[in-house]
Amino acid sequence: VEGLFYEIQKHIKAQQEQQHQGGEDNKKTKSTIEANLHSSLQALHNASSPKYTMDLLALYLFTSSSSSMETDESPPPLSSHDAFLILTVLVSHDKSSDYLIAASRAVKSTAELIAASSSSSSSTIEVSDEVLSIIVAQLTGQNVEVSSNASITLLALTKKIGKPISDRIIPSIVQTWKQQQNSSKTSSQSSTICIRCASTIIDIACLGDAMMECAVQNNAMSMMVYILEKEVESDPLMVMSILDLLEKMANTLPMHGKRSKWLCSDSVLDVLLSMAGGGGNGYESAAAGGTHDPILGGPALRLLSCLCRLAQRDESLFFGGNHREEELKTETIHQQHRQLLVGFHRALHSFDSNLSGELERLAFIDAVSSFAASSPDAMAIVLDDPTLCEGWLSLSVAQPKLKSVILHSVANAIDPPKEMDANGDTVLPWNVPSNQIAMRLFDALGRVNDTGGDIHDDATKLVLANATSPMVETRLGSYALLKAIAKRGVGAQVLLSHAGFFEFLTHREISLETTKEGKEAKHDIVVAILESDAKGLLADDIVKKLEHIERQGPHYVKAVPWELATE
Repeated sequence: VEGLFYEIQKHIKAQQEQQHQGGEDNKKTKSTIEANLHSSLQALHNASSPKYTMDLLALYLFTSSSSSMETDESPPPLSSHDAFLILTVLVSHDKSSDYLIAASRAVKSTAELIAASSSSSSSTIEVSDEVLSIIVAQLTGQNVEVSSNASITLLALTKKIGKPISDRIIPSIVQTWKQQQNSSKTSSQSSTICIRCASTIIDIACLGDAMMECAVQNNAMSMMVYILEKEVESDPLMVMSILDLLEKMANTLPMHGKRSKWLCSDSVLDVLLSMAGGGGNGYESAAAGGTHDPILGGPALRLLSCLCRLAQRDESLFFGGNHREEELKTETIHQQHRQLLVGFHRALHSFDSNLSGELERLAFIDAVSSFAASSPDAMAIVLDDPTLCEGWLSLSVAQPKLKSVILHSVANAIDPPKEMDANGDTVLPWNVPSNQIAMRLFDALGRVNDTGGDIHDDATKLVLANATSPMVETRLGSYALLKAIAKRGVGAQVLLSHAGFFEFLTHREISLETTKEGKEAKHDIVVAILESDAKGLLADDIVKKLEHIERQGPHYVKAVPWELATE
């Protein structure tokens, strides 16, 4: 097969040399060369499958010429350029697209192998302009698999080489994207290509700050915002796809600084708030309010929820940059923050007034809980609003999974989960609610689902009732909330003061919990109490009993005497 490669290479070079020459003799020479080339291509087709052929050629595509070894006893190895020419000729002469699909698979596999290899250095990998250009061009093709393979290839190369290759890839994709916008292709074809380009750029931008900065500088991110602003009426499905891509961008960990700053910039927040019915983030539009888009309002609100979760990790995001503590107190920044809160508050009300199903209710719960947990001011707005509290905290629903979502959302608001930063280190959220705010939220849960009685006792009674539910999802949600409250000294005291809570933890032989996850979650409540500030205030016998249960572990089962077991 490799011998045929050299034959084809020779014919291609001869063809290039004769290309610009005229005369009758030259025409005959050209015909001879084309016949020889066709004969060699046919011989290769007979000798090898498209897959095997392309797998061999792909190995040369990204090889640096300096890393190729040449000996006196062997012909010079194929260069990246030669392999590219042979591959191009094979694809162009193939009417069945077998070589095109095989080439895309081979190039993708080779790029992934390079990215995963710890032995190959980025200095030995060479991606020529012609190879890069043809890979990017595949994003505009009609074959979905080929386009997908091209995107994966570009991402794999960036993971291995980093900024030097991303600084070439992103401008090339942007140029291709702009050309498609000005082409004569149908609206659906153009939209599909735009989404492919945007998706690839976002995947690359999520790899690091350098890639994100390149995407911003080359106006790739501005083009996405333009689609959100201008294509709502003409192509809502493309806008929805962009929203989904931005949501993926907001949820991809580890999170990098430049990415989170752009996601929470005014240009993005303004258009999202407008779609969600918040009227935008500007001073006038936020005051005006509005109704949410019937198609795009839900995705926009879901994305806003993700951005609120970003704000839980970095309090400077919604202030337009890194500011010193003194600057955060200035009137301008305070007003900017307030306008954002007002806009999001209006969006939640607009969405709540038009809820039409369980999926929308789930999106609303996620949005309210994420907004409330983003800052003390946001939590105060939600807790002071009976409508939002009712929409978030009401458990008067038939679906156990929805109840579990509500309970988990309250637990996460009280005890925000840890996440990773760009270095892979664990980061604690900056906005861990105070004991006062946490207990106020817990009390609000009891008040919304009022069963009569003392407000603290009402909430504990409610959660305990769900902790003994026959539905696993509901029990797990209850355990999560009890653990979040128990981690706080005042919360642990409130729980233990409720008649039946101590027995719920200690009477393991009559426990209804049979699942592994449930037993471990219930045991975590005991550990949380013992690690809280309340431990020193508890009676000695209570502490000893809880410590005994902690030592036994979550899966302890009381042994049955041998005599009883054999009766």
